[in-house]
Amino acid sequence: MNRVLFQVRIKDRIEHESIMLFHKIYSTPEGIIHYWSTNVNSMFRLEIRLDENDLTAYPQNIIKDLKIIDTEEEIAEKFMLKYYEYRFLQLQKV
Repeated sequence: MNRVLFQVRIKDRIEHESIMLFHKIYSTPEGIIHYWSTNVNSMFRLEIRLDENDLTAYPQNIIKDLKIIDTEEEIAEKFMLKYYEYRFLQLQKV
């Protein structure tokens, strides 16, 4: 899975905005980090970091644009739902 698309609420807008996150993997001395972020040219910036040992999106590991009014907890919940939904579909294919 190298992309995740989900909806976030934006300040001064009635409709939700779709945001695409792209996946990168970094190797650090502490272990492998899964890094999800919007494109550099994206209107709204969003970054999520996951540790290889604990694939949970904690609110303190989420960096978001100030125009995004969803809380870090809401973003984490949406992201994890999409992430595990994809993982479940991959397991069914095997």
